[in-house]
Amino acid sequence: MSSYPTRFRLSLTSGREHGRHGNPIGMLFTLLLTAILLAPAQAQDPSIQEPGEIPPGVAQEEGDYITLRFTETEGERMTIAQYIKLCQQVTGRNFTIDTDSNRVQTVLGQQVLLYGPKRLRKDQFYSFFQVLMKINGLVCVQQGAGDLAVIMITSAKLTGNTPNPEVAANAILVEPDLVQQFAHEPGTYIATVVKLKWADPTGISPTLGKLLGQSNNAVQALTNDRALMIQGYGPLVASAVRFVRYLDVEPDIERAIFKKVRLEEASAEEMAEQLSEIIEDIQLSANPQGPRVVNSRSSRSN
Repeated sequence: MSSYPTRFRLSLTSGREHGRHGNPIGMLFTLLLTAILLAPAQAQDPSIQEPGEIPPGVAQEEGDYITLRFTETEGERMTIAQYIKLCQQVTGRNFTIDTDSNRVQTVLGQQVLLYGPKRLRKDQFYSFFQVLMKINGLVCVQQGAGDLAVIMITSAKLTGNTPNPEVAANAILVEPDLVQQFAHEPGTYIATVVKLKWADPTGISPTLGKLLGQSNNAVQALTNDRALMIQGYGPLVASAVRFVRYLDVEPDIERAIFKKVRLEEASAEEMAEQLSEIIEDIQLSANPQGPRVVNSRSSRSN
């Protein structure tokens, strides 16, 4: 018994029902339909990868660790788009792409080049992910927080060396004591405010900005709050905060020490005069043109 549905059985027999010289158009339609139904399904080439598909053998999990083996063969390497998908699978984070950036669209199709295997802890994968992304000119901009957070992949630069304003506009505000958690995230832009106890913010901000090689907006002095606002990518801000802690210490200033001494033989006035003369001689030997110290007794005698 034929397995075709009723409407197909009628079409297949319609030629005989019309006789030997039946409708030629109907017969042609019947033959084409029969060929389509009886043709075997074309096998899909397993070497063809859909966009975002992870090549086999790239990531091997070993407990808390993961080993990455990127092929070094030209034309077979993982693309940036596939690398983003791999990070999503390993970290569970949600990613999206800045579709308004032509630079991002161009880089997504580029291949990731990494010589040799890389073994690292799974909780370090996102930091390593940012390293390769930053090398290729891409950074991570977090939109939302907590369970609502989505990480947008965008370009670090607009054209040339012009920074992408979208990156700084979405900086993550971090407490200074927590900045070191971002020390290994080169693709995450953060900002923090560091309170100063001893150092002058107006004096330290330009020096720190030049030392870090950043723009004038990277380090800003908050004079009224006696603080510094530092913004930039994770490793840069972490280094800047450590440097500020190193500079913000109590200055080493010699202070005069006064001690009361009971005299046994000499009078207090005579001892004061002798000490004043000794101090005057020391000052004159150190600075002959400097002012002279005149003690009270000699001034009264004059």
